[in-house]
Amino acid sequence: MLNRLLIIIQYRIFQLYFIILNLFVKKSKFEYLFKKFISNKQPYNIVIIGAHDGKSHDNIYELIKSDRLNGIFVEPNKIYFTRLKKNFEAFSNIEFENIAIHNTKSYSELHYVDEKAMHQYPDWTNGIGSFNINHLLKHNIKPEHITSDLVICKSLMELINEKAHIKPLRFLQIDTEGYDFEIIKSIDFKVVRPKMIKFEHVNLTKSEIQEALLFLQKQFYFSFFLPHDIIAVNPFHFFRS
Repeated sequence: MLNRLLIIIQYRIFQLYFIILNLFVKKSKFEYLFKKFISNKQPYNIVIIGAHDGKSHDNIYELIKSDRLNGIFVEPNKIYFTRLKKNFEAFSNIEFENIAIHNTKSYSELHYVDEKAMHQYPDWTNGIGSFNINHLLKHNIKPEHITSDLVICKSLMELINEKAHIKPLRFLQIDTEGYDFEIIKSIDFKVVRPKMIKFEHVNLTKSEIQEALLFLQKQFYFSFFLPHDIIAVNPFHFFRS
């Protein structure tokens, strides 16, 4: 009972802290919090699901420090996986996994825009690979321009349990084109409780977003919106080292 009361008090303190943050910090609240509380100690552990090439459509490359980071970067697309490893070759403590994260499957088809057809589409469409081919079709990708690969899958907890050194986990980022909430639901918070979770909301339905927020709130995460993502912060552990 006392522990639960302490968690609630810390939750309220962080709410007040975030109100003050909004008043005085005009730049990205995510970047500010990441630099102040995630990457301010050595070492720190992060997991990136759907890393793409590590630079496109993402600012994580500019935020992390190679001499402090222990990370696992997951990218199922073999083309972008090769570029990811190249972009982060100076980071000696990153492990790269050419797999997909799925709660139940060991293998699944990944659908994405064929590289030869990319010049016909906006640049951001190189990042819309999905288990669901309809996700590409709804973005007006022509069927003949979609290619598919069978990829190895693991659940998030399977990956984390295999990589025990990644605990305690400071930061978890998920960008899986609509599968984000399914992955969040699979987290065993008794095993791993990230300080901060960042996941994409633009491909979730309104009901999925509400479900995700409620699910995380029950785990005492404080959440706020960015244009494309939701940031969930664990106040109870946030101010600790």
